Amino acid sequence: MTRLTELPNGLQLCPRCEERAFRPAPGVAACRKCAPSVVPVPVLKAKTSRGSRKKSADLGTSQQISTHLGAVAIAATVVVPFTSALSKNAMWQPVGRGHMIVREESAAARKSVADAIRAALAGARATKRKLHVALMVFKPTHRMDAINFGDVICDAVQDATGLNDRWYTLEVDWAIDRETPRIEITISQGDEGK
Repeated sequence: MTRLTELPNGLQLCPRCEERAFRPAPGVAACRKCAPSVVPVPVLKAKTSRGSRKKSADLGTSQQISTHLGAVAIAATVVVPFTSALSKNAMWQPVGRGHMIVREESAAARKSVADAIRAALAGARATKRKLHVALMVFKPTHRMDAINFGDVICDAVQDATGLNDRWYTLEVDWAIDRETPRIEITISQGDEGK
């Protein structure tokens, strides 16, 4: 089996095109450019952490689907604009007497991520075994913790796949990108047993 060569900072060398790239999914031995098919997804409007509208740049939103690439049964990557609404810290709104409700902006962001993942899977079904979820959070500043996006995004993956999030393994990485802040969500599930 061909493997990606490990490089510093989480980068790996693709055996097909020999370019440096992040690992697209566990068990996948190719970079995102060499993945079998790419389907465009509508670009979502991003909000800055202070709530002001920001012009939505084309983030190169793409999804990668492979039905059988090595030992991977499901592999999909979705890129969405960075928004603080996907953080568990920005999700709740107090309504009085200690009661809390989910903010509308957070619910809408979670729904749009779930819809994008559902479209990327294109009918592929997740089964009751480990589902690998990898997040690459490109933050505009150091102000937010990348790990806080894991809960809401895993809930969105659960909405899209119907598989309870107790079956998930989660990998979170982050980088600063002031020009095009975004979140890359990669989900994969292998053919192997539990």
